[in-house]
Amino acid sequence: MSQTNPDIARDDIVNSFGPPIARIEQLVDFLDDIIYIARQSDTIDLLWAIEKVRCRVLALIRLLTGKSKARVQLAPFGPDLNVPC
Repeated sequence: MSQTNPDIARDDIVNSFGPPIARIEQLVDFLDDIIYIARQSDTIDLLWAIEKVRCRVLALIRLLTGKSKARVQLAPFGPDLNVPC
């Protein structure tokens, strides 16, 4: 049975969050630009768009917080544990 390098597995986990974070950045930039030119009739649509981005950010925070807590809890066992976290 081959052992995987924990650093490579950790990099894969970190890299997997790149595309969603980039998409959120694009959406925030778009909302930042459009908020200044929006008409009053666009307010409800704009608020829904802001809420969608907020939900995505909160979901990512929950995912990343879980990873952080897992690493803290596994740290006392040392690097020989070979857990990709």
